[in-house]
Amino acid sequence: MDSQKVLIDEKVALGQDILPSGVKAVLSEFLKWYEAHYSMPFNIEIGPNEVALYIYHDITGELKNCVNLCVEKWKKRLNSEDQLNEFCHNICIEDVSCRINEVFCGIRNELTRYLDKYGIKYRLEEGWEGYARYLSVFTT
Repeated sequence: MDSQKVLIDEKVALGQDILPSGVKAVLSEFLKWYEAHYSMPFNIEIGPNEVALYIYHDITGELKNCVNLCVEKWKKRLNSEDQLNEFCHNICIEDVSCRINEVFCGIRNELTRYLDKYGIKYRLEEGWEGYARYLSVFTT
């Protein structure tokens, strides 16, 4: 992290006058919605010229649970344990990833609605890093 940037908790950021007023209004409204729906990590990084918002979710645990349930369901039908693990992993990675992509689409739509409402200029970055889905929003 750049030495001029500070990673800060959203409650602290909202409680102090360290955010531009428009960004603070966006966060205040968005976080009411977000916290009512999700418990995924949410971080704020404040820099000299921008505020960055980071949301991420690691699907490793969900994937493991899905594979375990799948293996139990299918173990009597398939002979090879290796085939079964690969079969279940392929099914589960697609299922869990699709579900999380839909969740992040909803989060992105809600967040950009607030950013647009307050006329905040921003750029988005989103995708997968290993088994973690992320959404990053940079405001200027």
